[in-house]
Amino acid sequence: MLVLPVLVLLSRPVCSLSRLVRAGMVDALASPYAAHARRYGVPGARVRYAHALPNALAPAAQQLARTVDWLLCGVIVVEALFVIPGLGTVLLNAVAERDVPVVQGLAVVFGVLTVVLNLGADVVAYRLTPRAGVAA
Repeated sequence: MLVLPVLVLLSRPVCSLSRLVRAGMVDALASPYAAHARRYGVPGARVRYAHALPNALAPAAQQLARTVDWLLCGVIVVEALFVIPGLGTVLLNAVAERDVPVVQGLAVVFGVLTVVLNLGADVVAYRLTPRAGVAA
């Protein structure tokens, strides 16, 4: 049913997020703290999932928030292309009918959602990065 619109929307973000996490894991596993944990005999799975993965996920959390924001804009196009009812269709109809209060309301909703997503991503990145809570 909705397989094609979902594939259209998620093809780019899934690829970019997976590359970002992979690059973060490569950097984290090559870092001195991962080598130090391996020298102490910490199992490989624990080094990967308890030490390296949180550091690799911190930038991915922020990229995910930007991706969700990008998806909001992409949804408007995909809804119009595949004739799916939603906020994008409402926005396009309001623009076509020059219904300014609806356009303003949706702009506020999209703006607040963007701010909340970025704030949530910053909090998640702060919690995932172990260096963030340490005073210098």
